[in-house]
Amino acid sequence: MTTLLLLTILVSTPGQEALESHGQTASLQPAIDQAISRRDSIISHAENYLEFEYRWNGRDTNKNPDMDCMGLCFLAYAQTFHESWAGYSVYPSELIETEQLGSRAPLSSTEINDKIINELHRGDIIYFLYSADIFPEPIPGSPDQPIDVLGESYEVIHMGLYHGDGNILHASPWKGHVTIEPLANFEGIPIMATRKD
Repeated sequence: MTTLLLLTILVSTPGQEALESHGQTASLQPAIDQAISRRDSIISHAENYLEFEYRWNGRDTNKNPDMDCMGLCFLAYAQTFHESWAGYSVYPSELIETEQLGSRAPLSSTEINDKIINELHRGDIIYFLYSADIFPEPIPGSPDQPIDVLGESYEVIHMGLYHGDGNILHASPWKGHVTIEPLANFEGIPIMATRKD
């Protein structure tokens, strides 16, 4: 009995002991499993579009063929959460502020590094940002508004899905198709993320 108890303590995750002592592990497990399942579903739906050609405003429809970065996120989320992607705003600031694709993930920085990568969850939407300090003029023709991220004002220039293991799955205008690549390739570009469990 003592050996079994010691083994249980050694393999427990941090914080799990406190939950077990209050009988909460079993009640939280279904919610944890459901969140993991949804994250995997988001990525699975998005992976169906790998190698689709990049086209601005692409939504894989007759009117808007192929895929762009926003379309990939819209379709993966709509299919996972059984929603109509047509109801999502095409303005990133509105998507973020109204939490249409989830609430802000609690990242400790906008800088891409190992710590931030460890804070991301599979299926998070990653938004690539630019600061008004770098580009004093708004994106030409964009009615989108700046957003506040950790006390700085930014606009969104690109978005994709965190695939896990330090990779992003996105419709890349630079590569010309939907692809998976290391997030580290974008080091130096500020990011934020939203999450919907």
